[in-house]
Amino acid sequence: MANIFDYLKWRDDIKFDELKEADVLVFNRLVYFPFEKVMQEKEVLSISNIYERVLLIKPLKWARQDYQLLSILANSNRYKDLLISRVVCIEDLEKKEQFMAMTIHLPNNYLYLAFRGTTDDVMGWKESLKMSYEIVPSQLDALNYLNTSKFSKRLYLGGHSKGGNLAMYAAVYTNRIIQSRIIKVFNYDGPGFMELDNKYYSINNKIVSYLPNTSIVGRLHNINHNVVVIQSDKKGFKGHNLYSWQVEKDRLVPGILSKESDFFKKTIDDFVKRVNSNNRKRLLDEIFSSIEKTGAKQIKDIDFFKLKDILLSYRNLDNESKDLLFNVFKVIFESTKDHFVNKV
Repeated sequence: MANIFDYLKWRDDIKFDELKEADVLVFNRLVYFPFEKVMQEKEVLSISNIYERVLLIKPLKWARQDYQLLSILANSNRYKDLLISRVVCIEDLEKKEQFMAMTIHLPNNYLYLAFRGTTDDVMGWKESLKMSYEIVPSQLDALNYLNTSKFSKRLYLGGHSKGGNLAMYAAVYTNRIIQSRIIKVFNYDGPGFMELDNKYYSINNKIVSYLPNTSIVGRLHNINHNVVVIQSDKKGFKGHNLYSWQVEKDRLVPGILSKESDFFKKTIDDFVKRVNSNNRKRLLDEIFSSIEKTGAKQIKDIDFFKLKDILLSYRNLDNESKDLLFNVFKVIFESTKDHFVNKV
């Protein structure tokens, strides 16, 4: 079966004309590359120029496949001349805030606003899980990023995992003038919203969620818009990784949601119904406070045996809920670890 790298080989000699499903796959993964360490927010550089700069600086610790992706794009007739601008990165330990977005300039005066998903930092995952009971800083950052765009052009928004939620949130809560410029919002396996209000329904026809057949993260919370299921060549939580999504020509290969994905959706919905938002907040605060006391900065540093002990000591939950929450944590964290292996 073919993946993102096969698509890049197929399209290498074809100049960029219009946005394809597989191009969105490329952009939603490209935003994970640490552009914020290579260029300034006010700079506008082509992908080939950015790669030339990367080669001159000290190697960055990031996923090996992302370096491979950037290298291929920088030498591709289709992508090398595309411009990237407005690289904004916010990491605030005090606010537990993690946000990154960039703008990709497409032909014919179109823009693609790409939002980064959660990385392997504990801080970022705390913010992501807080979405189950409150608006988080990165959602407001995404809205501000969209609202402060100075380009009066047609817009695409998109992202993977948390980045998909940020793209949706910005599109839903921006003003009507900007909404009228939005063509489509691409949510690639990102969570939905705890509640769907009238503002959401005013633009939900422009949102489409792409879920791998084994989706877990993308089935958290609520959505009411078009959903496309994609075939992944990985099982379980590893299907969250965009490099596992299957491509045919310039489209993603359709799939069917697995029984495991349906089971996870049902169990997490049951958990949310049984544990109110105040208890979820207290529980998550206690869990992450305990994790931070161990000195863990990244997901790989977490001792899951200690995490289970923390959950077992929490008296406000019944044993079934404790077991469920532990498994949810483990599955989501493992899906993140799979993204950032083999750093260079």
